Amino acid sequence: MTAVAALIDKDGNAWIGGDSAITWSDRIMCTKNPKVWRTEIAGRFWLVGYAGRGDVFSAIRNLDLSDAATLGSVSIAVYERIQEVLPYFEQADDEPAWSLLVAGWGSLWILSDGSADEVSGDYCAIGSGSEVALGVLSVSAQIDPKSRITAALMSAERHCADVRGPFKILREAEEADPA
Repeated sequence: MTAVAALIDKDGNAWIGGDSAITWSDRIMCTKNPKVWRTEIAGRFWLVGYAGRGDVFSAIRNLDLSDAATLGSVSIAVYERIQEVLPYFEQADDEPAWSLLVAGWGSLWILSDGSADEVSGDYCAIGSGSEVALGVLSVSAQIDPKSRITAALMSAERHCADVRGPFKILREAEEADPA
């Protein structure tokens, strides 16, 4: 599973970080494929984090979204790509099979199964470690953004069996070193 955390700092810059764990059945391992990356959407560069099924991640990780007009159209494009690549794809009724946390230009968005919703606050998290990460983000506004994201992910790793480092952290303006 996953923990992806993002925030908008006091200067309006986006930050995002994600873990490296992948799980199936009763096994867990770490992947070299980052769950957070930088991509062009609607003519602007955004930070993106992924949580969900591995087969969906493989289907959408390198999807060209540069021609998308809006983040809503990105969500639809991702959904269509999943249907194209995984024609027998079925999802459980109780939770989405995938979520993207998109950060940039002073805003945070959650995209999932054809919908796009802007987050009302200045931080957000997705994945199985999201509740723990959100708790840390909610009480850590006084520390620097990279340390804040790192603390959220480290706490999720400590309290969630399926979250593992190493963590990759990106800043909107430039790529930060792994924590």
